[in-house]
Amino acid sequence: MTVAHRPIAAKRRAAALIASTVAVAVLLAAIVSASARTTVIGQQPSRPERIVSLIPAVTEMIYAMGDGARVAAVSNYDHFPADVARLPRVGGLLDPSVERILAIKPDLVIVYATQKELIERLDRARIPYFSYQHKALPDIMTTIRAIGARIGSSAQAESVASAMQRSLGEIRAKAAALPRPATLLVFARDPSSLRAAAKLRPSTSFILKKGWPWCSPTS
Repeated sequence: MTVAHRPIAAKRRAAALIASTVAVAVLLAAIVSASARTTVIGQQPSRPERIVSLIPAVTEMIYAMGDGARVAAVSNYDHFPADVARLPRVGGLLDPSVERILAIKPDLVIVYATQKELIERLDRARIPYFSYQHKALPDIMTTIRAIGARIGSSAQAESVASAMQRSLGEIRAKAAALPRPATLLVFARDPSSLRAAAKLRPSTSFILKKGWPWCSPTS
């Protein structure tokens, strides 16, 4: 992909990123609810070339910026874009494999702030990492911009984040005149049960911004 084409590609990918980042926010917020923050630790090359991404949404953010070629490994749960199929797998949010990560010899590992044990191991190994945390939907755009700044792709990240913000605005505008049904957000189900968001989280804040009444599983 040429530099000239990157902003166009970022805009096209932004709409797809909305659904995936909101879905990941549901899972992350179920584990921890805290203010958005980022931490960068370790000796920092100005432009990392061997990035390990442990969160599928982060992987998509990096690819949307046009920097997928610099991703050296991903989580066990990454499936998009299709290019990630060729990359080594190093565990996930709850079960990262430190041994596999170290074997990749990364110059940057992107982690979620709750991965305390992994962060301690990276500190001891003196491997640079970028840590972030979400509380609400706007934090996703903040993270895109922060990751872009860290990996030396600020302009591309700004294009992706701005396109996502515009898309969200367009969705809200289109939904404003529609009926507002009571809404239950289900993110997993099987023949005998389902899992739904019970509290106000990044995903449910997205629903409330549409003006829909929130329906919890216990109501």
